[in-house]
Amino acid sequence: MKSEKLLSAIGGIPDKYIEEAVPVQTKVPAFCWQKKMGFAVCFAAAVIAVLFPLCFSKDRVLPSQKTTVSGTPATASQEWSAVSSRKALVNNWLTISVIPSAPTVKTSNIALLMKDFVHMNDSELLHYYGVSLPIEKEFSFLKEQQNASHGIYKNTARGIYYDTNTFSYASADGNRKITVTLAKGKPPLFDLNEIRSHGFPLAQSAYSGVSVTATRCDESSHPAYYAEFTRSGTGYSITAKYPANTEDFAKDQFSALLAALISAENKPNSSK
Repeated sequence: MKSEKLLSAIGGIPDKYIEEAVPVQTKVPAFCWQKKMGFAVCFAAAVIAVLFPLCFSKDRVLPSQKTTVSGTPATASQEWSAVSSRKALVNNWLTISVIPSAPTVKTSNIALLMKDFVHMNDSELLHYYGVSLPIEKEFSFLKEQQNASHGIYKNTARGIYYDTNTFSYASADGNRKITVTLAKGKPPLFDLNEIRSHGFPLAQSAYSGVSVTATRCDESSHPAYYAEFTRSGTGYSITAKYPANTEDFAKDQFSALLAALISAENKPNSSK
């Protein structure tokens, strides 16, 4: 029995006390409910506005892109595979000729006198050539290796008569290696034009106005790409070696490497 009926049945109790004993049913004002709903809608819209570009942007970079499925750090092979996506604009400019054997390294009859040798560190030498080498910047898994002493040969009578120097880079496992050999005037290490003059067709490519000769040879257990070009008065001879039976250093990666070298910042030339 409800409390108000019980009190009436007892009798003798004033009406005002019966009214006071009846439970009061409170109602939430409509405007409070609407205010809470409006806040929830605004918060949901803000979350969607933040997350939508991240989920659908073509240029997004997610932490998972730096790891394998198992969460381990990306290997050199995976890094090479990523180069083509980072350098997609250079994938189609380079034509690579396949050659039957590795190009012959040039020989020189110049007598190098040790008393004429002028030692230079990397910074001084690149300043002398007027170029920079962004290998480690562009390909973080490659590290410069210890090379023989760098420098040039010169004397008062002959001036600078020999300035060929090689910079070597390798992955931690040693399976991927890049060497860049520099000299002023023309590519110093090979003579790919000589291969062409002997009747073997070698294509020419151009990037940013620089003419490039690029080849590939698969004859050894460590197949390799070879290229040469002259930029800013300095000749480049490039070799890129990779494990046999792999495609992780394919045409698009090699073209990215050459494009990075051609596009690298110039440094003022100097002669010592």
